[in-house]
Amino acid sequence: DGIALGVGLNATTSNVLNDYEEGTFTPTLASEGGNAISVGYAGTPGSQYTVGSYTKVGNTVIFQITVDVDSYSGGQSSGNTLVIAGLPFTSSNYITLSNGGGVVIYNAGHNTNPAVGIVLGSQTNMRLYRAGAATASQTGDFASTSYVEIAGSYKTDL
Repeated sequence: DGIALGVGLNATTSNVLNDYEEGTFTPTLASEGGNAISVGYAGTPGSQYTVGSYTKVGNTVIFQITVDVDSYSGGQSSGNTLVIAGLPFTSSNYITLSNGGGVVIYNAGHNTNPAVGIVLGSQTNMRLYRAGAATASQTGDFASTSYVEIAGSYKTDL
């Protein structure tokens, strides 16, 4: 069923909102290359310090993420791309391999500041990119006491 949109329109599939959801998720920092990093989060993951919230309307997911790091080690060699893992839905698989992302709205305590994130196709990860450069953030860019807030959106097939 759902909510019919518009006045005088038939309740056709294109005029019915039948997929709306709100919720929270727990984002984590990870190395895209699989090299282990150890992260201590301020408070309990899922608390106000490390939390993600989302609204899903149809196939569009709108999110806001806060990650507050207390300690950070491992994965410091170059070539270890940093991602935020644990997005609430698997992204769509686009030919370009990118179907959304986020903008860093606040950050502090980094060795090199992230500026944007790109949600890759068919994943629940968002790859972070450095400010002022078209290069991916590396695991060594974060430090103990790093803090980042990101807001954005992406597409899903669900």
